[in-house]
Amino acid sequence: MGASASGKSALLQALSGRIQDLTITGDCFMDGKKVNPKRLDNPIAYVPQEDSVIGELTAREVTMHTAVLKRKETTEILENEVQNMLELLGLSKVADGIIGTLIFRGLSGGQKKRVEISAELIASPSILLLDEPTSGLDSSISLEVISKIRELAKASQGRLSVILSIHQPNSSLLQLFDHLLLLDRGSTLFFGTVEQSIAYFDRIGFPCPASVTPTDFFLKITDSNFNFSEEFDFKREYLQSIEAETINNALEDHKKNCVQDSIKTVERIAKAHRVSFLKQVYVLIYREYSLAYRDPTLYYFQVALLTAFSFCTGAIFLKLPRNVDANFNIIPGSILWLTLMFSWVNVFKVYHISRTDKRTVHEVSNNKYPVSAFLVADFVSTATLTVLFFPMVLIAYFMMGFPAVAIPFVILCCWMTSLASEAMLSFIVKFSHNATTSMILSQIVLVVIMVFGGGVFIAWKDCPDYWVWIQETSIVTQSSRAMIMEVLKHLEFRCLLTDGVCISPGSGNHYRCSSLDSDGFHCQVNGREILAVTQGVGTGDDYWYYFAYLCAIFLFYKSGVVLLTIYPWDRVSFAIKSVFNKHTAEEITAAAERFARSLSITADAHDNKKNLQTVDPVRPYEAVEEGVAAITAGAGSSAALTWTDLSVTLPRSGAKLVDGIS
Repeated sequence: MGASASGKSALLQALSGRIQDLTITGDCFMDGKKVNPKRLDNPIAYVPQEDSVIGELTAREVTMHTAVLKRKETTEILENEVQNMLELLGLSKVADGIIGTLIFRGLSGGQKKRVEISAELIASPSILLLDEPTSGLDSSISLEVISKIRELAKASQGRLSVILSIHQPNSSLLQLFDHLLLLDRGSTLFFGTVEQSIAYFDRIGFPCPASVTPTDFFLKITDSNFNFSEEFDFKREYLQSIEAETINNALEDHKKNCVQDSIKTVERIAKAHRVSFLKQVYVLIYREYSLAYRDPTLYYFQVALLTAFSFCTGAIFLKLPRNVDANFNIIPGSILWLTLMFSWVNVFKVYHISRTDKRTVHEVSNNKYPVSAFLVADFVSTATLTVLFFPMVLIAYFMMGFPAVAIPFVILCCWMTSLASEAMLSFIVKFSHNATTSMILSQIVLVVIMVFGGGVFIAWKDCPDYWVWIQETSIVTQSSRAMIMEVLKHLEFRCLLTDGVCISPGSGNHYRCSSLDSDGFHCQVNGREILAVTQGVGTGDDYWYYFAYLCAIFLFYKSGVVLLTIYPWDRVSFAIKSVFNKHTAEEITAAAERFARSLSITADAHDNKKNLQTVDPVRPYEAVEEGVAAITAGAGSSAALTWTDLSVTLPRSGAKLVDGIS
């Protein structure tokens, strides 16, 4: 417990392995054995402050997905355990209703929080970390949530320990906790039971009034933001107290009385229960299909928009005439609209992509699946669901009067255009956690690259040298160019001969005739010949080359998405700024708060000799010494988590988010 910016979230994230780039020193133990909480098979689960569940799914589905992703038992066994978990958390009556979205109302705030907890507990963690589970909930719902958590912890008979951060519990909530760790500016001000805390503060000269909730009083006198007791050093007082000495001695004894044989046993158990990569991919693909089926703002909306756009585009460019005249640009312009349709429609997925990114960070951090499984499932689901857009291509294409022989390539090109634009938008979203900002940036980028599409606004051959790099890396350019080349190859345009030569009446361009008409006054000119003269695309150029170029752009953006998923932009930008900038106190505080809110999902820790990167993790299964267990996880507990001298430090500035907590 502590005031805002006291280090609560930073401490929980450090214990659960979610702070990767800052210097983390100290030791973390389970059953007295030094462990690394970042490992894939660790028994630590973490529930963040923000909602991380998919609102379109049901409580049963969310819990079942986690069970299937992390456990190898049969479906029947998992279904029974999911039902039992939902009953324990009081969710059985609402288990098959959707959780709730902005459009469809679902569960209450307390029920949503319990769904998040059930999704973590079904994986049978030994330690459950909850970051302010009562935030945004009223007092009655907060009491309901914490009461259920306490019941589960007590019913586990020592197999589950729960650590949660809370801002300011009322007297009813306070009675539910076994121990209290009071923090301020990352330092320990007290650790013990509530009764011990009252006695301790009374002894150091701060007796709690009988009419005041103890925790309210503690926060008031210790909050350094308001300097209520600025002349009193609570940190130093606690470090010199008999309470701190007792705990430190118990921790040292705990290290000596470790269960040495538990490591190998736990590794064998972890390997036996590890779910295969293909099964994880299958579950994630199935979940994406379920989401696509239930979310009307996703593919339903896109299909409806594309259908409307296709009819409008087809009506505007209905049965285009095939004459060599000043209006030839209408032909490539109509094909450009096909490209734009399949590019712009993905803008409406930006919110979904942003939300998926946040959820993926949380789930990968909780080791539900590796990043690679998500990336494969995301590509497969997007690539297959985009097939729904194929009929929309046919509507506009045939209304324009284009030849059927080119339709297979046009469909392929539109499909790749949609995938490439979706990859580009996913890449843009990686630079901002705000969906609105991502939406604005996406539209700006699409407007810029649209200018170079189809050679309509500016001929490809006439593009200024300083803009060529945008033209050649534009999805719209390469897609429209490949489609125009293929369609025009199968089109012949009628031209009036002037002195036996085909001359465009608008531009004065000369074209070679492919054949003469029977009247002797007209000839037929192949579309590729007109394209070569007006746009500089040679008649011998292969449209597959430009399609391959489009695929390369898609791979570039997908690679960027992969890299920024493994190395989030927040981490990269913070590392760069830490090297080149000297931070002010305000900047350090702001950076610390951003890090406290952000989660990291890679397995690489900051290079420090004292980092939490030691031996293999332990899934505790035997009881530890009773005296130590009473401090770490409750009397008789086998899920004992201890940490000593744990600190989290910002680079260069040396500011500490967490300062030597034991």
